[in-house]
Amino acid sequence: MPSNLKLDIDDDSGDIVIRAMQNDISIDDDSGSIVIESGRTINIDDDSGDIRISNVSGNISIEDDSGSIMIDQGQGRIDIEDDSGDIRIENSQGPARIIDESGSISIKTLAGALTIEDGSGDIDVRQIKGLVTITDGSGSIYVDDTLGLTIIEAGSGDLSIDNINGPVKLDK
Repeated sequence: MPSNLKLDIDDDSGDIVIRAMQNDISIDDDSGSIVIESGRTINIDDDSGDIRISNVSGNISIEDDSGSIMIDQGQGRIDIEDDSGDIRIENSQGPARIIDESGSISIKTLAGALTIEDGSGDIDVRQIKGLVTITDGSGSIYVDDTLGLTIIEAGSGDLSIDNINGPVKLDK
């Protein structure tokens, strides 16, 4: 497929698997898992089902009602709005913004800034090369190896902070 064309999928149910694409991809999915193993700019609006994305050269935008989200090796900005389900991001160039109602969040090795607004669920953040801002309702928070940290409205749960190489601000 020529790189200037966009792949646009509107799916009611069933799994979607995309491999070896270097194009922009837009998916509107009601139910079923989504696997994308390369692409340029990714936009997903998903009602239900797990999402796995890897090796994306552009920005990633996800609106998800339920299901887990896993992103590995993203090169651009990551924006996620999620109602429920676990979120994991690894080895990405960032920055990233996550708005999550419930579910655990794990971010490891991100080259840009990270902003998390979380209703409930544990948060584990490691090796972030930018400032980290977390607004949390409930759940434990673990942060290790960042260039700065701001935690706002940390609700119930344990807080563990290690190796912050910049300013730290805690508003509880």
